[in-house]
Amino acid sequence: MGRAAAWVRGMKVANGDSLIEGCVAGKVDKFVFTVTENGMWKISELSEYREQGRGGSGVKVGAMTEKTWQVIGAFTLTEEQKKNGSVILISKDGQTIRVPLTDVRVTGRATQGVILAKLKDDADSFTSATVVDKSEWEEDGVESNVNEAPNESA
Repeated sequence: MGRAAAWVRGMKVANGDSLIEGCVAGKVDKFVFTVTENGMWKISELSEYREQGRGGSGVKVGAMTEKTWQVIGAFTLTEEQKKNGSVILISKDGQTIRVPLTDVRVTGRATQGVILAKLKDDADSFTSATVVDKSEWEEDGVESNVNEAPNESA
């Protein structure tokens, strides 16, 4: 397309809804990892999500309730990332937690998930999440100064 061409609709978003994450799933991706504002998480099989084309309405990642709050991140994971990866969560108040993804039980897409990490202050909420690979973390020689949450496999 040329510079003067019109935009192409990527996704239709209903009133009151918002697009949180757009993931391109490759052939090696097997899982979808989602995390919410209050630290709930889940990993589901990628095969449970249908493909979307241009102008699609998206795919619901789970049962959103007052207990779960809003989704802040969604990531595709390979089998290797699930075994060797960690999620880093950062709250509005600056609390930072790193939790390994090892031994995390895979749940269905329609579930709420389980608590990944708890905040020190009830008024606080997580605002950012990212997944890092353990091997990349160690190769860079980065020292971890974040609090590691205990491994609470569900």
